[in-house]
Amino acid sequence: MVGGSILFKFSGSKTQSALVSKKTFVQVQQAKTIESTALLSFKANLEAIEEGIVGSKISGQVIRLFFEDGDRVSQGATLVALDDQDLNNQLQVAEINMQKMETTLESSQRSYDRIKALFESGAKSKSDYEDAETALKTARANLEAEKVTIQGINNSLANCVIKAPISGKVEEKNVSLGQYVSPGTQLAKVKNTSSLKAVIQLKQSDMDKVQVGQQATLKMSKTDKEGYTGVVKNIAGSADSSTRVFDCQIQIDNAQGKLRPGTFGYVELDSGQKSQMVTIPLAALVGSNGSYSVFTVEEGVARKRSVSVGEIQSDVVQIVSGLKAGENVIITNLNSLQDGDAVEFEGQEAK
Repeated sequence: MVGGSILFKFSGSKTQSALVSKKTFVQVQQAKTIESTALLSFKANLEAIEEGIVGSKISGQVIRLFFEDGDRVSQGATLVALDDQDLNNQLQVAEINMQKMETTLESSQRSYDRIKALFESGAKSKSDYEDAETALKTARANLEAEKVTIQGINNSLANCVIKAPISGKVEEKNVSLGQYVSPGTQLAKVKNTSSLKAVIQLKQSDMDKVQVGQQATLKMSKTDKEGYTGVVKNIAGSADSSTRVFDCQIQIDNAQGKLRPGTFGYVELDSGQKSQMVTIPLAALVGSNGSYSVFTVEEGVARKRSVSVGEIQSDVVQIVSGLKAGENVIITNLNSLQDGDAVEFEGQEAK
């Protein structure tokens, strides 16, 4: 951290006193050198950690809807109901047919047993026996086929109720009452956003600095001071053939639901490399992005100096160029200061 304020004064020369009729009282702090860890920063696209498609397996007309965009649902919750009247009618007919086939099978079985006994005693021909055997097999096959038909109808009836494939938030609703849907039509999506995945792209030169299980931080802007914790979950085994970069997936905790899929952020990863950097209090910085300055003191006069800045963390800013460690910078009354103004350090009498 940057040290405390220095409270003493410089006396301006007679020439400066003659030129400047008013002196400004200021506080200064010293630029410090601190050790920092170099961070790798990547722009990232946020996606839901899990996504399920709500769709129909059969054709049918929507008769009820149980959700709206933004609703949170549990896996298996009913979302859409299709008209099942025709299927119920088909099921009733199929069940009646099955009863008839069961009666036919019973009759065929009795006939077969009787003719078989007569054939074995020589009272019936082989042709009669074979005809009875064929009739029995046909009756059995017809009954089994009808059972399959009934099972298919029951499956279709079950599919008239469309349920949530996963737990999460429903988005991209694309269905309305009375709509006729077909198999494969996407009616909505359910997204699990309890965690999000931030997808970044690694260059070959970064591969030895990133590994699965490594801690990461997601920031929604480069000036975001807090960020969200994450961990490297997956690194592609081969580079993209066109861009020559490796896709890397970072899992970000979103238990509080503040992050949204489809947005962009910045992922920071510890490179493992230490470096020295010059820092000053953020309060000493004036100007705007691309045109920053600080005020130093030279023989009792404020001097405005352009600086290049790097990372801004909490109330401390990194100075890349324009200022050296050990130099003092003014941290108060910056709004009223001009280059060349006479200054005194606060707490001292002018001499």
